Amino acid sequence: MMAVIGMIAAVFTATMSPAHDGAMIAVSDDSNSTYYGKAVRPTDILVKKSVMNPASAELRSAITALTSKN
Repeated sequence: MMAVIGMIAAVFTATMSPAHDGAMIAVSDDSNSTYYGKAVRPTDILVKKSVMNPASAELRSAITALTSKN
């Protein structure tokens, strides 16, 4: 599942688990490394926002246009 959070794309998988009463996110280090071109941690993507894939600029622009329409 591809999610865009804070205009930074993060590749992750999410599964529902009744035992945990909510969602559980499993990080894909291989997918993140492929996407960003280097090893990154979820905190780099979601908290620090210190990584970006320049190839995603068109996608980010389209999302901004769609989400900013009134």
